[in-house]
Amino acid sequence: MIYRRIKSIFEDIWYKIWKKGIRKLLSNKHGRLITSKAYWTMLYDRHKYGFDESETWSLDYSLTKLIAPRFRMFNRYARDCGSLPGWILSEERDKSLAKGYKWNSRWGRIDNKAEEHRCWKRAKKRWCEILDKVQATFDDMELEGDDWDAWQKKWKPTADKINKRIDKAKTYEEKKKIWESTGTWRSYRPGAIIDADDLVWASRKEGLRLFADQYEGFWW
Repeated sequence: MIYRRIKSIFEDIWYKIWKKGIRKLLSNKHGRLITSKAYWTMLYDRHKYGFDESETWSLDYSLTKLIAPRFRMFNRYARDCGSLPGWILSEERDKSLAKGYKWNSRWGRIDNKAEEHRCWKRAKKRWCEILDKVQATFDDMELEGDDWDAWQKKWKPTADKINKRIDKAKTYEEKKKIWESTGTWRSYRPGAIIDADDLVWASRKEGLRLFADQYEGFWW
């Protein structure tokens, strides 16, 4: 009896020291211990490459965490520093030339200064709209990865409104039309409901497409 009691006391002490104390100090992220080979492999990779395998198992999230804050800063500074890809300005100038305005080959611009200013203004507006769409895409992807519950809560009111509209629609074709208006990748099936994934599908694809198309134009 005494032996068992003493053994129980020592086991309790060992549990508190190891499980609650030392092990917490030794553990790295993902619960890997300093005594394990995986711990030192991750440490070596982080020293050599600047990252380890933990960043590659969900590469989309890792890249989103890298891009999102940098793009937010870029979007803020690009508006103040005159960032503007040449192709947008060229398109706006072509519209003015089609209206009858003359081209000043000496200065490389529309000969009418007021119209040239309007071209710059229209081009800047289009560029800011592109930047905002890309930023909204990465902001939403970042929120989904960081706090899935908050992301669901963000889109729930919109999803609920659309689902109510679908429920009120009388015919199959009306329900299908409302469903497809969200741009979801899924085909309509009776009884199915719209969720956050359906709502972000089209806008997210558009934002990523714009990011890829304008990749070399993100400078100021």
